[in-house]
Amino acid sequence: MKRNPTLPPNFMLGYAIAAPNLQNYASQGRRGLYVFIKNYI
Repeated sequence: MKRNPTLPPNFMLGYAIAAPNLQNYASQGRRGLYVFIKNYI
């Protein structure tokens, strides 16, 4: 997954808030993490 330097600040803020929960999705594999991010946006 490429990083997009033009991500809006609110996404980065939300990502920072959700960061502690990302490990749970990571345990399900990258696809689960990708779906989480995709749905969050």
